[in-house]
Amino acid sequence: MPSAAKIEKPISTEGSLEPLKQGITIIEHKIRNLEKRKLRLEKYQEVQASGKELNSDQLQAVSKYDEVLQTLEFARDLSKQFHGIVAENAKQQKKQARKEALERTQQDVARVKEILIIQDVLANMGQDNIRDDFLAGNNKACKLSEEVLQQLDDLYTEVSPKREIEVVKPPFVQQLNKAANTSSVSPRAKTKRWLARVVQI
Repeated sequence: MPSAAKIEKPISTEGSLEPLKQGITIIEHKIRNLEKRKLRLEKYQEVQASGKELNSDQLQAVSKYDEVLQTLEFARDLSKQFHGIVAENAKQQKKQARKEALERTQQDVARVKEILIIQDVLANMGQDNIRDDFLAGNNKACKLSEEVLQQLDDLYTEVSPKREIEVVKPPFVQQLNKAANTSSVSPRAKTKRWLARVVQI
């Protein structure tokens, strides 16, 4: 009797499963044909058991009954294993999707945290005593030049939209868009090295 070797390792990608799915379709078609053949042979056996004679072709077909059973069992076992591989792959894909979604969420949280830290730092840089400490390098503050502080002031203005109506100010929604774009870029721009000196990000 042929035996179907157990296949344990799931196929990782949906595309690579397509040939396997096609194989399952072929096997299931083969199973249906074998089941029909099995039923036909069993009818021949019933006729033979009733005392009626079978012709040579029917007798030869009946002699293959055990072989048909073995092949049918093998095909069913193979189909079961292939279905198991497809199911396991779907399970692994869902697991991977959940993992990737969690990683994206964690990245988003870290990103928002970074932006909030930067906004807090920039807001506090406007206080005179803090500004003086950075200019002089006092109270464990890193020493920054007036030019660098002005760059941080400019950045704070860009990431802090205001609702007050000013002739020189663009509409609030436009300010929000600009602030969002600046916030998404600034931590990766050269300004980050100054922010990193001010606070551990």
